[in-house]
Amino acid sequence: PFLTFDAWQGDEHLTWLRDGDVVAAVNAKSGTTWMLYCAHQIRTKAAADLPYSDVQHATWWPEMRQDPSMTWADMKEGYNTTTLPDGTP
Repeated sequence: PFLTFDAWQGDEHLTWLRDGDVVAAVNAKSGTTWMLYCAHQIRTKAAADLPYSDVQHATWWPEMRQDPSMTWADMKEGYNTTTLPDGTP
């Protein structure tokens, strides 16, 4: 129930991906979190002074619902208006 593939149905990806975005395509249970951390370290040049405690607050998996009741519309809103836990936009 925590996985959804709505982000990839038809041309839906065109509504939330932007030029220059990187998509890490990894099968579930095959190093997804490890790949997230690797990509994040490259993206931030290994900066240690970031304003959040967990990389998953800054980089979501489009297939992974953070809560079972979330719809793709809820998730997409999160992509477009990410706010860190301390309120930083």
